[in-house]
Amino acid sequence: MFAGLRRERVEVHPVDTRTGVRAGQLLGRIRAGSELAVDAFLVASADVLGGAVVATSDPDDLRRLAAHASNVAVADLDA
Repeated sequence: MFAGLRRERVEVHPVDTRTGVRAGQLLGRIRAGSELAVDAFLVASADVLGGAVVATSDPDDLRRLAAHASNVAVADLDA
């Protein structure tokens, strides 16, 4: 399932004010609350950094959020 992911290709970024504000904007766009905060922080981080592919086995909410971000794609690991 995770064979395509390599530890050296995973990046960790802190949630700073800019990312937090962007996460809140994304949640507002899809009319969601804090139940999707982690997903929103993930998409917001990718968006603030200029785009990324987010790999997940639970793509639905991430795709809803990514639809309002720039250059953020969601890859379903179970597909």
